[in-house]
Amino acid sequence: SPDLKHAIVFVKPLLGADVFGWLGAREFLPEAPLIVTSDSGFEAEAVPFIAAVGAENVLLFRIHRDGCEFDSRSYIELEKYGVKCVDVHNNSAMQDYGYAVLNTVNQWLEAII
Repeated sequence: SPDLKHAIVFVKPLLGADVFGWLGAREFLPEAPLIVTSDSGFEAEAVPFIAAVGAENVLLFRIHRDGCEFDSRSYIELEKYGVKCVDVHNNSAMQDYGYAVLNTVNQWLEAII
């Protein structure tokens, strides 16, 4: 996409690989009690959120589906920052997938509250 190309060619080289993470953290924090992002394919972009809210307050889902591929992004590994990371396989009915995600979120919230 043109936006992705612009980010890779111009923005990140000038302002750093983590620039979109810092911009996102600044935009949403501290006003939002809960932030959900559907797209974080670069570790450097997740680190500012971790720094802003604390690793114990971050839950990363890596969603897998047979036959799906990526563009320049890949699955990120945030365990080394102390983040709870969960791999979910979305190869069955939407109801099963939704239950797996909801169950994991509920367990995580119970553990941190």
